[in-house]
Amino acid sequence: MKKPMLFGEQLDESAKATLRAPKLRDGGFDPFYIPGYTEQLQANSIAEGHSAVLPDHIKSKYYKRFGKGPGVLRHEFKWVRVSSPSGAHSYNADVDATMYTNKGYRAVEVTSQEDFEQKYGCGFPPAANIVDGKIRQLDVALFVIDGEQARLNAEEQRQYNEWYHGENQPKQGVQTRIPFDIVDFDEDTHAKSAVDDLPDAFVAGPATNINS
Repeated sequence: MKKPMLFGEQLDESAKATLRAPKLRDGGFDPFYIPGYTEQLQANSIAEGHSAVLPDHIKSKYYKRFGKGPGVLRHEFKWVRVSSPSGAHSYNADVDATMYTNKGYRAVEVTSQEDFEQKYGCGFPPAANIVDGKIRQLDVALFVIDGEQARLNAEEQRQYNEWYHGENQPKQGVQTRIPFDIVDFDEDTHAKSAVDDLPDAFVAGPATNINS
C-alpha cells in the first residue's frame, strides 16, 4: 500500500522571500536587509575606518564586494517596533514609535514594491510585506527620515554627548587614537598630564626585589 504524501507547514511570505533571495539564503542572514541601501551603509562604515587599521587598498576591495563606494544618504531607514510580537496593540511599541517620530521619522507608505523602489532608489526588503500601505515584518515597520535631517540629528546628539560627557567626543570624520598606539609622553601633553596626576603607586613600576 502506498504511503500518503505528507505536507509540511505552509511557509509564510517572509519565509518564501528568504528562499528566493540569495543574500538572505547564503549565510549571513539579515531579516532587515534592504538591497542597495544596506550595502551603502556598509561602504560608509568602511570609509570611516582609520587608514592605519584599514588601508585604502583594503577598503577598495570591500567597495567592490558591496558594489558601492562611500556616499551621502538621501534617506535613512529604521525598523521600528509598532506592535507586540503577537501583532496586538502595545503601549511600549507606541513609545518607541513616538520617540522616532519626534526626531522626524515617518512610516514608509507605499502602494507596491515598485512604488518603494521608485521613491527611494533601492530594492524592496525581501523579508518584508506590505500591510495596509506600510512595510511590515513581524512586530516592526519600516520608518524613513530625510538624510539631511538625520545628519542634523546626529550633530545635535554629538553636541549633547560633548556637553554631558566632556569634550573628548570625536567629530564626524575625525579619528581618535587607534588602539595600542604608542604614546610619546614628551609630545602628548594631555597623556603626560594624566600620568602626572596618578598616585605614585600606579606609576612606580613593579619592585625589582620582592625579598628585600
